[in-house]
Amino acid sequence: MGLLTSPTASSGITQLADWIELKALSSSDNNASLQDLVAELRRGGSTDAVQEDSEGLVDRGGELTERLASDAFSEIEDRVVAAGAGYPFDVGTQHIELASPADITASTYIFQLLLSSFGVGAGTRSRVRPERDFEDISLDAARSYLGRNPHDGSYLFAFPRRTDERSFPEAVDRLSELLGEGGGAKSVRPARDQKDAHLDLVVWHGFADRRPGQMIAFGQCSAGKNWRTRITGLPDGGSWCQAWMLDPPAVPPIRMLFVPHRLTEEEWQTRSILGGVLFERCRIAYHSPKVPERVATRCERWVTAALDTNVLA
Repeated sequence: MGLLTSPTASSGITQLADWIELKALSSSDNNASLQDLVAELRRGGSTDAVQEDSEGLVDRGGELTERLASDAFSEIEDRVVAAGAGYPFDVGTQHIELASPADITASTYIFQLLLSSFGVGAGTRSRVRPERDFEDISLDAARSYLGRNPHDGSYLFAFPRRTDERSFPEAVDRLSELLGEGGGAKSVRPARDQKDAHLDLVVWHGFADRRPGQMIAFGQCSAGKNWRTRITGLPDGGSWCQAWMLDPPAVPPIRMLFVPHRLTEEEWQTRSILGGVLFERCRIAYHSPKVPERVATRCERWVTAALDTNVLA
């Protein structure tokens, strides 16, 4: 849903809340209100397509638009709690305002909002692949969630790799070495086009003794709009390790799923069951409020291009 396109009453509450946030980004005063959404819904006449009651499609006295806008604002208030210091807007009684316009390109929340709303191709002219930067941001959030001690570690397994290990077996060997578990890659030759077997990132919470038995998490990142069709791509951690490692870790890794979207409460449990510990936009922003320094320059270019093309145009 682009900002220049009027939202519809059937868009869903999460999309309407996104519209309010995008409206604040595009406004000269970086402010958007509940009434802005009400006015936009009425201007577009979109409530004609929503059934108010069994007698017909109506919006008597603006009751429907007011209720939709109120529900969208309640969703924003939920985001404030879920994202914590990572939420980039100050929230008033019936309005939001960008808290720090100077830091707009450093906010992981805004990066994800644009990625979710306009897709990976939104900032094409920046020549940046935002899905790869999303992997870095997700890795940062996962490390924060599991905690930090001198024996923790992480590894970006995703293909194309940004490590010295180019082939799949080499990456499994390196992961096993870092974990101190796994025994390296099985001698069974993977398919020639084997890339990452749906594994994008690995984080672990280790011990000083380096003995087997530690908290390990396998993560899958899905930045595109088709993430629901890919949610079961990464098998449970135990099965993945049995398939590709000589000596699987003593404690099977848990699964994590990272998406830049905001999910409805109704679908939350199902997606968690299918995908593992769910990191959506707000949870990621809570644990990684600012873009990691290693990808800051790329994210700044992409966010600037995405804003110029889709929001400020």
